[in-house]
Amino acid sequence: MSCADPVWEFTNEIEYSEILSSIATADNVFVKLPVQIPLSNLASLQLEDQIEVKTNRDTSITFSIRDISNFNNGDRGWNAANNLEEGLQTISMTAGREHFLATVITAENSFWVIANKLTDQDDYIGWIYSHSRQTPPPLNTHLIEEDSRDFFSGANILALEEPTLKVSYTTENSDGRFVLPGDETVWTISIENKFDQEKKSLSLDIGGKWGEDLEFPDTSLWTDFPENCRDASSEPYKKPYTITCEISQIEAKSTLEFTMKSQIRKPAYVGPIGFLTIILWDSEARKSYFADTNLFTPIYIDQDYLIDTDLDGVTDFNEKFLKTDPNDKNSALEREAQIDIAVLYTSNYKSEFKIAPETLINSEINFTNEIFTGSRTGVRFNIVHSGLLDYENNCTASRCRTNQTWNDTQTVLDEFGRKDKGRWRESEKIRALYGADLVIILDGATGGDETQGMAVSGGNMRGLVLPQYRTVFVHQSPNYEPYNDWKKTTLTHELGHLFSLQHSRRQDNSNGSFAWATGHGEDDNFATMMAYFDVFNATRINRFSDPSRSDCGYITLKRPCGVDRSDPLNGADAVGAIKATRFQIEQFSPRRPILSTKSSDGKIHATKFLAGAVKDIELGFKTKFSPYDTITASGTINLAPDHVGKVGTTHIIVDAGPLGVFQINRQGQFVALDMAAPVLVGSISPRPLRGIEDLPVLNDFIAGPLGVTEARLNLYFGYTLIDLDLLVYSADPLTIQIGE
Repeated sequence: MSCADPVWEFTNEIEYSEILSSIATADNVFVKLPVQIPLSNLASLQLEDQIEVKTNRDTSITFSIRDISNFNNGDRGWNAANNLEEGLQTISMTAGREHFLATVITAENSFWVIANKLTDQDDYIGWIYSHSRQTPPPLNTHLIEEDSRDFFSGANILALEEPTLKVSYTTENSDGRFVLPGDETVWTISIENKFDQEKKSLSLDIGGKWGEDLEFPDTSLWTDFPENCRDASSEPYKKPYTITCEISQIEAKSTLEFTMKSQIRKPAYVGPIGFLTIILWDSEARKSYFADTNLFTPIYIDQDYLIDTDLDGVTDFNEKFLKTDPNDKNSALEREAQIDIAVLYTSNYKSEFKIAPETLINSEINFTNEIFTGSRTGVRFNIVHSGLLDYENNCTASRCRTNQTWNDTQTVLDEFGRKDKGRWRESEKIRALYGADLVIILDGATGGDETQGMAVSGGNMRGLVLPQYRTVFVHQSPNYEPYNDWKKTTLTHELGHLFSLQHSRRQDNSNGSFAWATGHGEDDNFATMMAYFDVFNATRINRFSDPSRSDCGYITLKRPCGVDRSDPLNGADAVGAIKATRFQIEQFSPRRPILSTKSSDGKIHATKFLAGAVKDIELGFKTKFSPYDTITASGTINLAPDHVGKVGTTHIIVDAGPLGVFQINRQGQFVALDMAAPVLVGSISPRPLRGIEDLPVLNDFIAGPLGVTEARLNLYFGYTLIDLDLLVYSADPLTIQIGE
C-alpha cells in the first residue's frame, strides 16, 4: 500500500443489504456504517506502512503497522498504533477465509468492525460500529446530607470496649516477605493486657500441627526462643511441634513482647511458610485467646530469581533456560518469548458469536498480542490448539442459580484449572499433547456471574512461576457495553496474573521485594492494564505499567506509565516483572516436533506437519515407552494456504514392522495396508479441508495387556487433494518405541 492508504471505504448499504443484514452486531450500537475492505490491500501491508482508518465519514486516524501475524489456519493479523496528540490509539485487525474483524481504540471511543467475505471477490463487506465510552462511576455514588433531626449532633459518644488480652505477631527477614536459603525469620510475639489489673499465670502455645492444611511445622523449625519457652511436643494434650512459653505476669494496661527465630526445614522447598497458630491460655480466668492469622507471612524461595549479574535485562535464572552466560551481558540475544497456548471454548461462546470460532479466537489473541508487544514486554502468544470444550454448566456453588444458562467462573476453574482436582486431567492432557504452556477457556456472556474473568495464578513468588498455574477463564460477548473497550481487555488482564502481576498499589496494598509487579494509574487520567480503571475514575490505557516510559495519559498526556521499582511504597513495573518470568513460562511445555514434508508432484508446498506422543498427561514429548505406559499420540497438519478449502481427505499410516502396516479409516479403525499394491483410504470422508487438521492416532493406549511387549511404530500423516490428484505427506515418521 502507498502512504496512508485507507484500509476500508464506506459503501452502499442498499447494494449489499443481503450480506449486511446477515451480520449480527451488538444490541446497543451507538453508530453503525457499512464498509468494504479489499483483501488485496491488506495482503500488501508491510511493517512500518502508514494506513488510514476511517471511523466515520468525517474522521480518520493514521496508524503505522507495528506487527504482522500469520496464524496456523491461514488467517492473518495486523496491529498498528500511534501515540501522538490525543494519547494512545490502536488498531488490531484479523482476516480469515470467511470473516474480517477489527478493533479500534481511541482516547474517547472504541470501534468494532465485523465483515463477511464476498463469494465472488476478495473483498469483505460489513459494519463499523461503536459504543460511546462509559465514564466509570465515582467510588461514592451517594451523597451524605446533614439531617436537622439528628438529636445527637455534637454529642461525644464513646464506644464501650470490653477489656481483653490481645495476641499478635509480626515477621521480619532479610528480604521483605521472602526468605532466601539460609536466612532466619525473626518473629515478634506481642501480648497486650487491656485490663485494669495485672495478669498472672499465662501460658502461650506457639505452632503445633493441628490438621491437614499447610502449617508452620510442615515447612519450618524454631532455631531460637526465650528461656521461659520450651519444646512441649511430647507433653500431654499438646500438638506436635508446639513451643510453650510460661508468662508469670503482665502489668495492667501494658504490652509484653519477645522474639523467636525460625528456618526452613528443607532448602529445596519453595512456597508459603504455612499457617502459624498461637493460643494464649489464662488459667485464672480459664479463657483462651487466639492470635489473628497473618496472611502476609513469609514465602520461602530456593534462590533469588531476580538477580541479574551482568545487568543485561535477563535474570540469571532465565539465562539458564536460554543457555546463555549470566556473567556476560553480550551472550543473551534479545528475542521474544513465544508462549504457546491452547484455547478451549464452550458451546456458549460458539453460540454467542456468529463468527467462525478459529478466526474469532485469532482475533482475540491478535488483540492481546498488540497490548503485550506494544508494552514492550518481549512476549508473544502463539495458538497451538483451539477446540470446543466438552463442558455443560456444572455450577453447584451456593451463589449459583437453579437452571442458570451461564457458566460460573470459579466452578469452571475448579473443574479444569486446579491441579489434580475435578477435570484437570482433561485440560492437562490437551496441554501436553499440543505442547501448550498455558490454557485459556473462553465462554459466552456472564449472565448473573459476578466475575468477568479469573486466572489460576501462582501469586507473587518474587520471579518464580510454577507450571501448574496455567489457566485463565474469561466471559466474552458482543453485547457487552462496551464490549470492545475494557471488557475486551479482560483476557489480557487475566494473562497478566499468570505472570504474577497484581492490580495496583491502591488495590492490593502489596508489600515485599516483588510488590512492584503491579499496575499503575493516575486519578481522572488513566489506569494501566492491571489496575482497575474505576478505582482511579479514569480510562484504561492498553499498556502494562513501565516506569521507563512517559507516554501514558488521556486527559494529561505524556505521563509516566509506572513508578521505579526502587520506590518501596509506590513502585509499579509490570513490564519488568513480565520480563523476569517470561522465559520460565515459555519452558513450561516443550514444542511439538515438526516432520519434514514431501509431495507427489515433487514441489515444495507451505504445509507443516507436527506430531508427538506423550505418557499419560506428562508434559514433554517422548519416543520410548514401557509396555504398561499410557500412550497418547496425534498429528496436526497446518495446510498450505492455497490448499485450504479444496476437497480432500486425510491419511494416517502406522508401520508396525513385523506386526504389519496399517492405516486408519474414517470409522477410526486400523485396517491393513498392502504395501505391494497400496490403496490409501481416508481417515475422514472427502470434504473441503480446513487450515488445521488434527489427526488422532492413539488415545490412552497400553500395549502390555494386548500381549505386546516389544514394538516399533512409525506414524506417517498426509492428505490428498482429490481434484488435483495431489498427495502431501510427512517424509519423516513420528516414532514410538515400546519395550522394557
